[in-house]
Amino acid sequence: MSLRIPRGLSPARLARAVLALAVVVPAPSLLPRVFAEDAQPPTAGARLDAAFAKGAAWLAAQQKEGGAWNDQQGKPDVGITGLVVASIAGGPAALRAPHQAAIDKGCAYLLSCQQLNGGIHDPGKIPALSNYKTCIAIMALTAADREKYKDAILKARASLEGNQFCEKYHGIQPDDSAYGGWEYDEHSPGKPGPDLSNVSFTVEALKEAGLPADSEIWKRAVKFLERCQNRSESNDRKELLAAKGLAVGNDGGFTYDPTQSKAGEAVGADGKKALASYGSMTYSGIKSFIYAGVDKKDPRVQAAYGWIQQHFTLEENPGLRTDADPQSGRRGWFYYFHTFAKALDAWGEKELVTEDGVKHLWADELAVKLAALQSPEGWWQNENPKWWEDYRPLVTSYSLLSMARCAKWTSR
Repeated sequence: MSLRIPRGLSPARLARAVLALAVVVPAPSLLPRVFAEDAQPPTAGARLDAAFAKGAAWLAAQQKEGGAWNDQQGKPDVGITGLVVASIAGGPAALRAPHQAAIDKGCAYLLSCQQLNGGIHDPGKIPALSNYKTCIAIMALTAADREKYKDAILKARASLEGNQFCEKYHGIQPDDSAYGGWEYDEHSPGKPGPDLSNVSFTVEALKEAGLPADSEIWKRAVKFLERCQNRSESNDRKELLAAKGLAVGNDGGFTYDPTQSKAGEAVGADGKKALASYGSMTYSGIKSFIYAGVDKKDPRVQAAYGWIQQHFTLEENPGLRTDADPQSGRRGWFYYFHTFAKALDAWGEKELVTEDGVKHLWADELAVKLAALQSPEGWWQNENPKWWEDYRPLVTSYSLLSMARCAKWTSR
């Protein structure tokens, strides 16, 4: 096939025109590279919004006809329902709006489970986890509509106030390690078993429910917190731990309760063996101090923040990994994310400077990390199943709770 040259256009003029066009328009093979270099990557805020929207949609689709979300056994559950509602309702307004009907139905289910004493939990379930579930329900109701549900919230708050171990409740005296704490259930006969995880949830719920700042409950809670912290200046459990062959540590971090740590034991810089601090409990401790009204400049809070500066990471729940089982660092990984986000949001600064002088935009880093870990369908799941983190509705709720606290701090 021969090339037909338009009349009046010489071959020489045609060649010059083709050459000029080649200079103006890049070759097709160069176009993707050119435009890719000019394109801006999505901001951390944009990635957070997209991941949150997808996660909220996946969770909303799991809601059952009666308004609840199921537990691992396929039964309606106040704890899971409360976490889901709190996680969606606590997100940015534009991202929660499409799921208002699901939020309302979830709240209706929670209200249907409120007991005569104000607690909100599943009747007949064993274990009841009544204190823990009441905390979660308060967090859900306050996130959904604090004013609309104020009567139910105040009744639930009163039940938590009555569950604190103290002189008025089971005759627990100030020298008892349980003093000032809460456990999973409204306490039944036997040895009290409060722990920092439950205390952290309860302190947060009481704060959200508007417990007055001058309440004695805060002072008692602070005493329990002190006894979970590796700080010898304020932890008075020295004799109790000495009987176990342990000292009070001095790294500023926190343990699961005054007498045990899920991270086991560790030898400190002074050569003494102590309960080992770890990430999720240290973030729980520092946020609980702040929620309880302790100033961030207080030495106890500063010591905890110092631990965070030394152990800042999103790759694991720091302190839990062992040489024998490197994957043990991923135990409670997503629970750790949610305590990390709540604590640093309470701390109130966009930037965190670690011990080595590196500046971290903590919310940006966590948002990007969670977006990368999300499944294409929208859920999250921990490959390490410890503490039920193989259950997608639970882990997806932790992830949305984390992103909700990151939202105002992310770059956009």
